[in-house]
Amino acid sequence: LDEVLKHERSLIGDTLAKVGGKVTHAAELLGVDYRYLAFTIETRHPDLLNKRTPIRRRPRKTSRSKHR
Repeated sequence: LDEVLKHERSLIGDTLAKVGGKVTHAAELLGVDYRYLAFTIETRHPDLLNKRTPIRRRPRKTSRSKHR
């Protein structure tokens, strides 16, 4: 299991470096969903968090009824 985690970490780290830390682009290259990749980084490879770009949250859309 340790060898698998080491290989996974290496593969993710190399791919993040290749795409400038963009998880969405790395996920696309790795053939996985970006949410799965982000979760994997956070839970199994937290040392890679500094290699990814900062998370940018999109502002929530407000309903039109509040502005009337």
